[in-house]
Amino acid sequence: MPSIRTEGREHVPARPAFFVPNRIPNLEVLQELESLLGGTQRVAWLVEETCMPTGEVMDYLRQSRAAGIMGSMARQSGIMLAEQLHDMMGSGRHVVLLTGPRDSEDGATLSDVPGRLLSHMDGCSLETVPVYVGMFNEGLENTVTTQQPCHEVRMRVMPPIRGKGAQSARVLEAWMECSADMFAELPLPEDCSLARMLVTCMQSHAEAKIIDGIDDSELTFRQLLAISLMLSRHLRRTITHKRLGVILPPGKRAAIANLACLFAGIAPVNINYTAAPEIVREMMLQAHVTRFITEARFVSLQSKFQWPPTRDLIYIDDTLEALGNGRLRVWRAMLRYLRTDQLLRFLKLPARKPHDEVALIFSGSTSGAPRAIVLTHRMALANLMGLQSRMQLREGQHILSTAPLYCSAGLIPGLLMPLLYGYNMVTYPSAVDAGSRLRELVLRHGVKSLVATPDVARALIADGQDCPLLNLKYLVAAGGPVPPALARAVKERLQTTLLGSYALSEAGSLVSLSQNNTPTATASVRQTAPYLRQEGIGEPMPGIAVSISDPRRPSHLLPVNTPGLVWVRGAALTHSYQDNEEATIANIRNGWLRTGDLGMMDADGKLHIFGTRERYAMVRGEFIPHTALENLLLEGFGETDPTATERKIAIVSLSDRDARDHLIMLTTLPADKLPPDIAVLSYGIRNEGYSENWCPRIILHVPEIPALPNGRLDYAGCCALARQELARME
Repeated sequence: MPSIRTEGREHVPARPAFFVPNRIPNLEVLQELESLLGGTQRVAWLVEETCMPTGEVMDYLRQSRAAGIMGSMARQSGIMLAEQLHDMMGSGRHVVLLTGPRDSEDGATLSDVPGRLLSHMDGCSLETVPVYVGMFNEGLENTVTTQQPCHEVRMRVMPPIRGKGAQSARVLEAWMECSADMFAELPLPEDCSLARMLVTCMQSHAEAKIIDGIDDSELTFRQLLAISLMLSRHLRRTITHKRLGVILPPGKRAAIANLACLFAGIAPVNINYTAAPEIVREMMLQAHVTRFITEARFVSLQSKFQWPPTRDLIYIDDTLEALGNGRLRVWRAMLRYLRTDQLLRFLKLPARKPHDEVALIFSGSTSGAPRAIVLTHRMALANLMGLQSRMQLREGQHILSTAPLYCSAGLIPGLLMPLLYGYNMVTYPSAVDAGSRLRELVLRHGVKSLVATPDVARALIADGQDCPLLNLKYLVAAGGPVPPALARAVKERLQTTLLGSYALSEAGSLVSLSQNNTPTATASVRQTAPYLRQEGIGEPMPGIAVSISDPRRPSHLLPVNTPGLVWVRGAALTHSYQDNEEATIANIRNGWLRTGDLGMMDADGKLHIFGTRERYAMVRGEFIPHTALENLLLEGFGETDPTATERKIAIVSLSDRDARDHLIMLTTLPADKLPPDIAVLSYGIRNEGYSENWCPRIILHVPEIPALPNGRLDYAGCCALARQELARME
């Protein structure tokens, strides 16, 4: 039986109040809460018939003759329910919302309370007291859980919420903040050295494999560890700086290079070899790196990349050959015959504190000036614990890793996670033009997880063949929004679900992950934002809190189902940008990171992302995300080929002298694909249930849509092109 720790007794009001726990996982927690509130005679339970508690809990309530209210959203209005609550509280009892466990395999989730039930109570004037119940295990394995048994349950009563209106948003916000706080308070080992943990875990999962998807060659984790330790000794002797640049695609050699850096006490800096030359130079300057590790073959393949002078390059293939097989055999024998504690004493890996540097990563390195972020041991471990708690994978299962290690989906989910948890790792360096090979790898190895860009999902279906990938549990799109047509095509052709996610470099990895991308948005969401066709990109990862503010008034928080500017905080997030006080002050406030993205939280605690802050318009007071409008227009014009990578429509908003936004559509579509005039287009948009504010003011035909080197929209270039075309028309 888990221990139960109760906190926040001082927040229990003397007079009756309405208590809203995020979950009551078992009878013991219910009895602890009942005792905290004064016993059976002081408590009444509110049960909604659509989410009934377990039979064990209901039997206890009947035997103890507990007072209660049986509610029904289908038959009772929020006002009727509030009147019943008032009457019960008038008899001197606290009322506690009691729901059953969520029927889900989603891993750790924020709440068992359906969002529609929370929203049903909006507008009541009751004093509402949020209660957060967190369930935790010891160590890195499923640290945050909703499954029983667990090692510890922490129940925290939070300050009462007073005043009328937006109760659901305020309760949801309180739960998320408490979840992030509890996660940040989890004890970490005194020595937080990721290098020591990697040695220990790779030894314990010695027969797990890294498989090269190019030539099908394999290395066991023990072999990988031996090569990396051998190279680390060489780097420790030859590299005098605290950081080393790594310019390699996903694969065995990228894994060896990054591990060798960690074992040598050097922070790897994975360089984005697809970025513009000026961006790459800025990254190198900010990282203060003068030496780089790469592969001779990769240098010849990346002929457009402006490589540093040859004297500054370490060729990993040549170096490993020079170190020799004899030395490698010694390392292999040592790993085979030494116990892990003996090996760690021999290696003398330096102890590390939570806020010591693991690696240097970059934010904004493809669309603007890069900002350097120190990835600490605490950030990395918090990411790993959150990912493992949400993605229910088992030791020995396969992960397909295609994301470069310089991006959020590469280093932690793609490399460190499988090494620490014993997942077999299949790597492939460039997946956007190799869909048939990717399908072959997924089927051959029974791959369970693939975190990649939407372009990789397009590659999987590019030849139009139906190829069910039934074993693929997590096909996660990171690094861009998922167009509805692409999600549908993946479902139809691969018979798997393309899951949305939200990744940030400042968080080191994923901020949220969807478990389902089917059209299940609630009616309240559809009424507020009718363009929502998917359920969003899931709940925030364990330990991450999300807040939505008015884009023009950052201090003004918005209720659920209201689009605005996305803020996040948690143990996995950075607290500053390296050597960039201006960016730190502008974007990080009291531990909250301003993401620069626009989105909203729905009542179920799921996050929706609409694009960057610059990609929205406010037309006559209505919030209009450019990406949503582009998807609507593409659907209307019949341009829904899910494999298409060429952008055919781009929406920009330009302001007039009175600071009013006007929507402009840039398009490369031929005239016969478009409506004859704006009036016809406006009618078609309104016929889909949108207001006339969604209709672009003017359509501009252009030869091509400006794009950045990484393929994303060049929004600044689009705005400049629109102004140029409008000036030419005057």
